[in-house]
Amino acid sequence: MNNFKKKALCAAIGATLMVPATSLMAAEVGNFFHTEGKSKLQIGLFYNDSKRDVEQKGKARVSSGVATETIIGEGETETTTEVGSVSGLKGEENTQDLYLKISYALTPKIEVYGKLGASQTDLDIDKANWQFDESTTETDNPDIFNTSIVEPLDELETSSRGGDRGWLAGVGTKITIHETGSGWNLGLDGQYIYRDQDMDKSLAWGGDLELTGQESHELQGSLILGKVVGNFRPYGGVSYTKYESEYDLSEGGSRTGTIDLENEDNVGYFAGFDFDFSGLTASFEARGGDEEAFTFGLRMPL
Repeated sequence: MNNFKKKALCAAIGATLMVPATSLMAAEVGNFFHTEGKSKLQIGLFYNDSKRDVEQKGKARVSSGVATETIIGEGETETTTEVGSVSGLKGEENTQDLYLKISYALTPKIEVYGKLGASQTDLDIDKANWQFDESTTETDNPDIFNTSIVEPLDELETSSRGGDRGWLAGVGTKITIHETGSGWNLGLDGQYIYRDQDMDKSLAWGGDLELTGQESHELQGSLILGKVVGNFRPYGGVSYTKYESEYDLSEGGSRTGTIDLENEDNVGYFAGFDFDFSGLTASFEARGGDEEAFTFGLRMPL
């Protein structure tokens, strides 16, 4: 392998290994790496579009709970503290990715790869609970009077006031565990993907409540069954995905907390194919179950 290929491989894998693995977000699985006398190093350009159902973990505070004092009589004051929160949020995330994928065959049965590119995620909210808590106490009365109001919110969407810009990086490996003389291959794929983006979206409730940033993590393991039929190589399988995303909240220009989401379904299935045009390979993959998604791309040896 010449110096250019070595530098390209090191740059792609090095960039993906710098991704912080603080938590876990499904992605294109892809077919087996078929070298067959070709270069062990390949580069591809892929577009991915996916939709997944997500639900909130815990409760997100959206108000700092600033206390206000009111004079209720001579020498007497009343202190009121108000706190707002969002809970029970369920919705759908729609993600579009455009990325480069560099793959290297360590052996005929072991491949490593890295992904680096642009990404954008939008959140549509199906339902949530807006909770308003108020506590009041008087200076001459130590008792605290609490009031809590919960308002269900349905069919809400975030509204964008600016372009969202984000990026992704990922790293993975594919291992062939069994081959047959008739062209069948059985293997495993494991990958991790990190996405990050700035946002400028307002919510349909909560006054000046805004989403100002989004960060997501994806960890996926897949079982792949593929077959070689000349230049046509179909494949399919099942996958398990752990996905988490975090949205930064801002109220009145000040950050107040985060909304933590996770995927409702973990088990998915996929099917796809490669077609080799004498060196340039076209790929297509569709996925269901834990998400509704498709990926297509082109790749070539280096």
